[in-house]
Amino acid sequence: MSKRACLLMLAVVIGVFVSNSQQAFAQKYDFNQGFDVIAPAIASGAELNNQTNLFVMEVQFRPMGLVTVPITDPKTGKVSRQLVWYQVYRTRNVTLDSPVDDTDTAPVNPKDPIPRPYLIPEFFLIADAKDAVEVYADQVIPEAVSAIEQREKITLNNSVEIIQRIPEAVTEGDDPKWIYGVATWVGIDPNTDYFKLFAEGFSNGYQIAKVEDESVVLRKTIELKYWRPGDDFQQGDEEIRRNPEDPKPGWLYRPSGIAPQPAK
Repeated sequence: MSKRACLLMLAVVIGVFVSNSQQAFAQKYDFNQGFDVIAPAIASGAELNNQTNLFVMEVQFRPMGLVTVPITDPKTGKVSRQLVWYQVYRTRNVTLDSPVDDTDTAPVNPKDPIPRPYLIPEFFLIADAKDAVEVYADQVIPEAVSAIEQREKITLNNSVEIIQRIPEAVTEGDDPKWIYGVATWVGIDPNTDYFKLFAEGFSNGYQIAKVEDESVVLRKTIELKYWRPGDDFQQGDEEIRRNPEDPKPGWLYRPSGIAPQPAK
């Protein structure tokens, strides 16, 4: 075999070895950390024009999980094992593309900048059970967060610990500066088949709409839809899946918290 042929064969072997090593490294070190469901930081030109102080944070979600943990009743002190539904997420403030201002009306001597608002996430789980639609607000359960951190191998903030001023916006390629959190619930109806999550507080976007002839403020909110084809006898997070008919998270405007939707 010629020297040239030997070098070519060696290059192929090295290339295969490097490729396999890179794949193994990528599998061992998941740079995305399992946050595969992404609600991007997006806003329309109309939103940016109507609200000059608008912020929209990018939010990434891990698959929803279930964990059974001992929880202490704060009133009675009694400890009982309970099934906790949880949603792990991370968020960052991203620079939005601003529309070009060609009106020559930008102030030459702007006032002091307005203090950045606070990040105050709220999650609402809307469950379609057999007999009725149930609404569950995110609950702060410190004992559950500890168990979830061990299971997910990541440090998390509950919905109180995570409250802070919105950080400075970053652009693509900058240090992400992720803020990690988890929303938790107990007492979810085990007969729940379809459910959705509304995640508020990741944008200050708002609109005014009519609900039953009254003006109502609608907040820009993330919606995630899930499907659970299991039963109430053996509950597990392997049963929870993104709704196959609408798997991607989306932004919508809706009344804050649990309130009637505006008429279409």
